[in-house]
Amino acid sequence: MNIEKILLIEDDKGTRQALTILLELNEITTTCAEGPEQAIKLLETESFRLILCALNAAQAGETNLLYYVKNNLKHYKTPVVILASEGEESTVRLALAMGAEDYILKPISGKSFISTIKSRLEIKKKYDDFLTSEINAQVFSLLNKNFNQEILTPLNGIMNATVLLETLEGTESIDGYNELLNVIHVSSFRMQRTTQNLSTYALLHTELSEGQVLSADGIILHDVLMLIAGNYENRFSHGQKKLDISIVQDGSWHGPEEFAKIIFTELIDNAIKFSNQAYLPVVKLEAFKGSFNFSVTNSLKESINFNAEAISPFKKFHNDLSRNGLGLGLFIVKAICEKMGYTFAMIPDGRNITFSVEANEPLI
Repeated sequence: MNIEKILLIEDDKGTRQALTILLELNEITTTCAEGPEQAIKLLETESFRLILCALNAAQAGETNLLYYVKNNLKHYKTPVVILASEGEESTVRLALAMGAEDYILKPISGKSFISTIKSRLEIKKKYDDFLTSEINAQVFSLLNKNFNQEILTPLNGIMNATVLLETLEGTESIDGYNELLNVIHVSSFRMQRTTQNLSTYALLHTELSEGQVLSADGIILHDVLMLIAGNYENRFSHGQKKLDISIVQDGSWHGPEEFAKIIFTELIDNAIKFSNQAYLPVVKLEAFKGSFNFSVTNSLKESINFNAEAISPFKKFHNDLSRNGLGLGLFIVKAICEKMGYTFAMIPDGRNITFSVEANEPLI
C-alpha cells in the first residue's frame, strides 16, 4: 500500500520513468512534472510530502520553484531534495541557501537514493508531529479549566434557564414562545459541545500524565445516555421523538464520565445529522460491570461508504456539501477509543450505517 506521496520534477523522460519505478517499488506514490511551470500548477491544488527536483528546474528564472515553495504558506514546510550532477556544487550550495533541504548527485545509486528520500520523509513526519504537539499544547493551555468554566458555566445557565422558562404559566398563548426557547436551548447545547470537544482534542493530543485522564466509579450509563438523548428530543414541542432507544443496564461502569458523554453525544448527533427523517435512528446500549457496547444505526437517503480511517479534525469528511461533513466530533470519539483501548467502528450496510463503540474495563 502506498503511504507517501511526492512530486518529481525532471525534464528527462528516462530519468523520470526510472525514478518513478524505484519510488513506487518502495511504496512511495509519485506525481511527475516535466518542469517548474507544470509543477507550480500542480502545487496550486495538491500537497506533497516531499518535492524531488532537478537542479535546472529549481533555478528556472521567473518560475523559480524553490522560491515559490519556500515562500508559500501551504508548502513552505515541504522538504525539497535537489537532483544535481557532478561539478554543480556551487549551484547546489545556492539551492541549499534558498531553502532546499538536501541533494542527490547523479549518477544515482538506487540504495542511497531511497535511503535519502526515506530519511527526509521520516524527518518531515517527526517535525510535523512536533508541530502538532506544540499546537495542541497551546490549545490545551488556552482551554484550561478556568477558561472552560468561564464558557461552560454560562452556557449551562442558559440551557437551564430555557427549561425553567418553559414551566412559566401563561406562556402557552404567546405565539412562537416554545420554538424560540428551543432555538436558544439547541444553540447553547451545540456551543457547549464544541467547547468540550476542543478541550478534549487538546487534552488527548498532548503528552499527558496518567492523572490527567480521570475515571469515576459507579457510573450508571443509562442515566448518562438519557441525559444526552434529552438534548435531541424536542422538549419544547411536546416531546417529539427523534430516537428509538433500547437499554440493557446491569450494574455500574467504571471509567471517565466525560468520555462516555462525548461518545454518546457524537454518535447520536452524527446519526441524526445523516438520517432519513422517515426513520428514527436506533440507539442501543448494553452496559455491564466493567464494559459497555453502544451503537447508533440510522437509515440514509442513499448509500454512502463512510470510512473511519479517513476521519480528520477540522475537515469535511466528504465533499458532499449537502451534509455538514463529519470532522472534529467523530475524530474525538476515535481518539478517545485509541487512548482508552476501546473499539470504534463505522459499519455501512446498504442505506444503513452503524456507529459503534465497544468498551471494556478502562485501560488507564
